[in-house]
Amino acid sequence: MKRFIYSGCSFTNYAFPTWADIIAYDKIKRGEIEAAYNLAMGGACNHYIFSSLLMAKSKLDINSEDLVGIGWSTIWRHSLIDPDTVQWQTLGSLFHNLSWNKLDNHFDIVNNDLYLLQRTVTAYESAHALFDIDFEIKLPYFEAGVDTITELFDSIPYTADVTLINYLRENIDKFLAIPNFEIANNESVDMSNTAFFGHPTLQEHLTMAQSQTELLDSTVKEVSELHNDMMEVVNQPNKDLETIQQELNDNFFCNRYKEYGDSNVWSMIFSYADARYDHDYFLNC
Repeated sequence: MKRFIYSGCSFTNYAFPTWADIIAYDKIKRGEIEAAYNLAMGGACNHYIFSSLLMAKSKLDINSEDLVGIGWSTIWRHSLIDPDTVQWQTLGSLFHNLSWNKLDNHFDIVNNDLYLLQRTVTAYESAHALFDIDFEIKLPYFEAGVDTITELFDSIPYTADVTLINYLRENIDKFLAIPNFEIANNESVDMSNTAFFGHPTLQEHLTMAQSQTELLDSTVKEVSELHNDMMEVVNQPNKDLETIQQELNDNFFCNRYKEYGDSNVWSMIFSYADARYDHDYFLNC
């Protein structure tokens, strides 16, 4: 059985179909794969993304016939395994997510740009050593005021390990060459005041999917229609945010994901990260 296994952060696993879900949907419709597995989690760091694929390699016995996709996150994210729940805690940015403040001395532990850079390089290199990556994107921005990776290297002391620095510089250049997931400045959608919350719209996910592979006309049509239906809800005049969010939840985020188009196809895309490996997640949404 040929499958599509992919991981990432919320740009890959969100409340409605993402770029990778659309590719999976299209591949199933074509008969090129039989099922897809979305391992992504919102707020995930690159260490989690690689780790999830590594676990899937064992659990799902990923082989050369399967397709693999990655939506890389930012370098300044850090994920931990909670010792109490023994589950991944994908807390997102060290600088922007207040959840990190619950951990004593968290900046002393992980606030080290080069350490975080090394984690991303290791994840990237390891993923490419173990898998033939078929589809690959990355988030478009860097957090905490660091505009370019070059700034990190400019601050390295003369005592630095030259071999290590050259290794990091060479491989981060490969990482930076991965296509960005660009979010358009869509003035018709106030991203900060809708259910998108700074995430791509469904149309932008469709555009990203098309940049990775050719899609069936029927897939493009279905996803475009779903986007238009969602935007009608989002752009309703004289409705408060809570009402808009509730209508999106009722009409799109669960039921429409499950039922739109060929429901048998959508139900073959499993959101393993949110479902804790429950095949019936979307059927029970």
